[in-house]
Amino acid sequence: MVGVEIGYPPMEYLDSDGITPIGYDIEVAQALTDYLGLEVELVDTAWDGIFAGVKTDKYDCIISSVSITESRQEEFSLTRPYVSNHSILIVPKDSEIDSLEALSGHSVAVQIPL
Repeated sequence: MVGVEIGYPPMEYLDSDGITPIGYDIEVAQALTDYLGLEVELVDTAWDGIFAGVKTDKYDCIISSVSITESRQEEFSLTRPYVSNHSILIVPKDSEIDSLEALSGHSVAVQIPL
């Protein structure tokens, strides 16, 4: 069983039928289980509980765009990264915001890495 948070396109999300999980992480999970000769069973889990699920054997692993952090390395066995990306700041093209410091006084949307 594989823990995922379906709702993070293009990594994992539901197809137009609203039922079928698709996306990059879903394909990685399928390829891995095909290679191992196993059937994949996805467990859709909210991100704020995904690590607790692997600790309590709700699923065997997490394939859901997990970033490698020092605290995760201390607590879990992690593979080498299978994708490389970076956090970036996105603003309208004509914005006066051109640095992190320029965000002072503005509203910002973020997802807290747990």
